[in-house]
Amino acid sequence: EVRYLLTQGTNGQQTPLEALLKSFGISQEQITSARQQIVAQLGGFAGSVLPLLSRFLDFLLDIVIVAVVSIYLLIDGSRVNNWLRNNMPRQQRGRVDFFLETLERVVGGYIRGQLLLSTLIGLLVGIGMLIFHVPYAVLLGVMAFILEFIPVLGTLVSGAICVLIALTQGWLIAVGVLIYFVVVHVIEGDVIGPRIVGKAVGLHPVVSLAALIAGAELFGILGALFASPVAGVLQALIIAIWKEWRATHPDQFEEGKDTVADKLEENVADRPVDAARPANG
Repeated sequence: EVRYLLTQGTNGQQTPLEALLKSFGISQEQITSARQQIVAQLGGFAGSVLPLLSRFLDFLLDIVIVAVVSIYLLIDGSRVNNWLRNNMPRQQRGRVDFFLETLERVVGGYIRGQLLLSTLIGLLVGIGMLIFHVPYAVLLGVMAFILEFIPVLGTLVSGAICVLIALTQGWLIAVGVLIYFVVVHVIEGDVIGPRIVGKAVGLHPVVSLAALIAGAELFGILGALFASPVAGVLQALIIAIWKEWRATHPDQFEEGKDTVADKLEENVADRPVDAARPANG
């Protein structure tokens, strides 16, 4: 129907749309120009949507791959750990044990911290939507809980959906919901999130926030997703290497003097590096 109305008739005949427009005093040149503009705009729209759709599908594929790998690691994680321990030279087994224990602690802490943060955001969204009398408030809270596992974009996507649903109650309600989500996003991204997740993986909130920004800038959504646990593992390894080197070079350090590594270690919970400490502490 649309193509029949817009395309030029055969043998120079007018289409029904052209005949209708000419009855209102619109010339053939104006009709042709409008047709060309419509076709160009549709082409530009398709050209902008297709890359976004491709990126979204790539992101979904990355999420599926991460989920599958995580499931396999949960199922066979102990087997992998045992294989690494049994196939490493004896003098390196202590380091391997430390790395595996650090990885388990940091990843486990990150998952617990992310669950706590997602629960908090889900409650804030659900309660907020109830206050604004937005339909499906409980379901929107559950949706916000799930989307919070996606760094940076999670709150933005859930906020956009809530604002669209709030429009059914009037534009004033939608504006109120938008302002509410801006506040929630700022609190989640700059205050609560870095503190909860950073503490869970043993990072200072500033370091956690910097790792999140760097991961997102360098590697996109997946970089933001793994920024905190990777930074937590790297910090623990750097501290362990530093303390081991300090233990083998005691003459270069004053006894009883605090170091940067000592202060950083206070942020790391249950860190198994007793063997790496010097005898004089």
